[in-house]
Amino acid sequence: MRQYVFEQHTPAPQSAPSAIAAPETYSYYGTLNFFTYNVGLHNEHHDFPAIPWTRLPKLREIAKEFYEPLPTHKSWSYVIFQFITDPNVSLWSRVKRDQRRKVEAQWTEGELEGMAEVIKKD
Repeated sequence: MRQYVFEQHTPAPQSAPSAIAAPETYSYYGTLNFFTYNVGLHNEHHDFPAIPWTRLPKLREIAKEFYEPLPTHKSWSYVIFQFITDPNVSLWSRVKRDQRRKVEAQWTEGELEGMAEVIKKD
């Protein structure tokens, strides 16, 4: 069973066209990203860790159809409040995976080149 640090249940995608598993991390799209080097674009960062933080908003714009259906945090203040006050949440609340090996993306050379082209155009 999976557990996530700031969720008591596994939420369904907001309006996904098909059944998509809930992500292990949630993004935050509020104004605090301006002050935190876009750290709130968390799913985007985990999907493409080599893309610099300055390019993550462009990535989200390019791939809206993938990120808009995913659940998000609406307030970092509430996340911090929940972390402090919820007895079920702590520094040791982590996603528990059944597998013990690293999961690697199976990108083709063409897909990688296509993403590089789009980023260069910005």
